[in-house]
Amino acid sequence: MVRCTVIIVLLATVGCRKSDPKPPKPKPQPPTAQPTTSSETKTTGTIQPSAIEGTIQQATGRGTKAPVVLPLERVFKVGEGQVEYIDPNLISESAGNRVGTQMFETLVQPSAEGQDIVPAQAESWTRSDDGTTWLFTLREGIQWSDGTPITSKDYLYSYERGLNPKTQSRSAQLFWNIKGAKEYNKGTSQDFSTVGIKALDARRLQFTLTSPAPYFLDLLAYVAFAPTPKHAIEAHGTKWTRPENIVVNGPFKMTLWKQGDRIEMKRNERYWDAKNVWLDGLVFYETNNENMAHDWYESGKLHWTPGLVPVEVTPELRKSGRSDYYVNDVLCVYYYVFNVREPPFDNVKVRRAFNMAFDKGQLVRQVLGQGQRPASHLVHPYLGKRRGYPEIRGDSFNPEKAKRLLAEAGYPDGKGLPELTLTYNTYEGHRLIAEFFQQCLKRHLGIEVSINNMEWKSLLQSLHSGEFQLSRASWCADFPDPENYLAVFHSEGENNYPGYSNPEFDELIERLQKTGGQKERNRLTAKAEAILNRDLPLLPMYFYSRNYMLKDFVRGFEPDPMDHYRLHYLWFGQPGAPKPARGS
Repeated sequence: MVRCTVIIVLLATVGCRKSDPKPPKPKPQPPTAQPTTSSETKTTGTIQPSAIEGTIQQATGRGTKAPVVLPLERVFKVGEGQVEYIDPNLISESAGNRVGTQMFETLVQPSAEGQDIVPAQAESWTRSDDGTTWLFTLREGIQWSDGTPITSKDYLYSYERGLNPKTQSRSAQLFWNIKGAKEYNKGTSQDFSTVGIKALDARRLQFTLTSPAPYFLDLLAYVAFAPTPKHAIEAHGTKWTRPENIVVNGPFKMTLWKQGDRIEMKRNERYWDAKNVWLDGLVFYETNNENMAHDWYESGKLHWTPGLVPVEVTPELRKSGRSDYYVNDVLCVYYYVFNVREPPFDNVKVRRAFNMAFDKGQLVRQVLGQGQRPASHLVHPYLGKRRGYPEIRGDSFNPEKAKRLLAEAGYPDGKGLPELTLTYNTYEGHRLIAEFFQQCLKRHLGIEVSINNMEWKSLLQSLHSGEFQLSRASWCADFPDPENYLAVFHSEGENNYPGYSNPEFDELIERLQKTGGQKERNRLTAKAEAILNRDLPLLPMYFYSRNYMLKDFVRGFEPDPMDHYRLHYLWFGQPGAPKPARGS
């Protein structure tokens, strides 16, 4: 079977539905030895990334007994991509989530170890026997960073704002399992009192669901469920998130946002648990350049480079046994989306032909080479262990069948196809994947595809407006359940970029959202994913791994498969040392 020409070995890629950095063009590396099958992921050196466990991998184990040099300041410094929004009602991408989560706290949050959901702004909660009514009690005396008391009405205001169609929140769909939320969000009801969220008094907030949701606590930990300050928003409008105006309820407060340069934060002294936040502040240095981020890291300017490891240094890092190099899995999937509203991608045979002509095994083995797993479908395999959900595979690499399907669609050897353009956001990793895809289609189907890059915000605008033919996209889980992946492609989904619409698929998603039993949920999910594999509005490519550098003096850091990090758990110290008291 003829393979596509290899472009480059060992590429680090990052991002999901979310901001992605751009490094300069890397130097080509010689190909590694190829496995005998295209479905295997090659690993080299001392690091062997886990397939789907979501566990951390490191060359020499966590830390070292040798003393490390501690920073003089208690400020954690991060390399980050472009931030679109930090308003909890508007955040929908990784960079914004990573920054916003440090300032806006939800009712509950993951524990420091990342294994459990623990109280945050709420001190306790109860659930009804049928699983449809949840009652949360806020901590007594919690405040906004300006000293204004926080009450259950602040949450009510934020949820009403996020669901209001005028806000155009891309996360509103996450609320749809709450009674009346979808109707209010879609404008069929203008009365928010019909939504199943009630402030019973100043400290008690009640949710009424349409059906039991086994993931509800995980969902509430997502930044879209944080409160927003009504008094600040009414005073400053869209400028309320500027440093001079911002009011927060989380561990840190922004003091500087220099676009394209950095975001600085200091510890919020009015945070309910401020006495246990060891760090004095955070700095997020924005860069679209992997090599620059790595240079900053090596010089000490950065302490953490999430997903910003340049391709040139990856092979050496994998072999070196460095204790500050990590690889772990994240619940993200990379894909291209077809605009199914217009020819030629309104024809499913064309979409399937493109999919079958692309060798994903070779992509992850030789173009990426950092522990990614090829994806023939949308839902991350990790959820098989988390929810008992079976893996529903789609089409595999089959260029001969791809040629037949393209001919059956009326385009033998690509003849008659209109000019086609693949769009991606500016980042070297995306360009290399696009060029590899371009070569595969040319070699196996005789199709010429142009590629075009644009900056991240412009790409998001084109995706939401439907002004594209074929585009790079991706999805990271907001909560660990297959529903979160599949509901994206409901015909009314805010992030349904292809414009996909299938009444049978929609009905299954709507039934899934009203079903509590895991066995029945898995059955409905499997049927829905099988339909998506058949209709193929997206071309799945791979499940992410996260390659990153983290200084050995950073303590309290735990890998998160959902890539949602609470940095207030961190401190600096020698390997094995306990967390010091705030005043020490």
